[in-house]
Amino acid sequence: MTKGMQFAPKVNYMPSFLTIDRSRFWCYDFWPTGALRASDHFEEDLLKMDNRRRFLTLMVALLVMATSLACVCGQCSNPLTQRQQENEPIVSGVEFGDVVMAKGIGSNNQPISTTSTFSTSEDVIYVVAYCKHIESGTSMYARWSYQGEPFEDTAVITADRDYDDTYVEFHIEPTAIGVLKAGDYSVKIYVNGNPVKTVEFKVK
Repeated sequence: MTKGMQFAPKVNYMPSFLTIDRSRFWCYDFWPTGALRASDHFEEDLLKMDNRRRFLTLMVALLVMATSLACVCGQCSNPLTQRQQENEPIVSGVEFGDVVMAKGIGSNNQPISTTSTFSTSEDVIYVVAYCKHIESGTSMYARWSYQGEPFEDTAVITADRDYDDTYVEFHIEPTAIGVLKAGDYSVKIYVNGNPVKTVEFKVK
């Protein structure tokens, strides 16, 4: 062995355990095996630890609150969200299925010869809506437009009871209102005064 160099005796270490003597608030650390060290600063350390925990809890709560407020404000101030909410149709009283244009109707108002193109010589033009459910008291009517300008509202119909799996039809008779001009048309179905479904068609 080289002179001047000394090796420390081998010491068996074991994990540190924390034991609280609640009557004296002392911290005992098992440091090396067989040695016992007492710390009279445990109460001060415990207070610091509690303060750190309170601070972290407060910061997490503030972060969650700030995130929630940012999401709410973003939804309120987002013009696109506002426009989508304003343009969303209000449907109350009717659960719709398909809405189609047709040249005729069969039993229970089922559409016949569905199409999106009609001739100027048509006697009747139908719009037919399949309704999965209609609540009693629900009112409906159709508004017909040419080149974006309304020219005819059908009579309002009101459900006298609940209906399931049924068809509702509205129609115009060109001969009664004058010959239809060639061009782009649309028909919009209103439910309880609110526009809900729109179908476009052409007349040639």
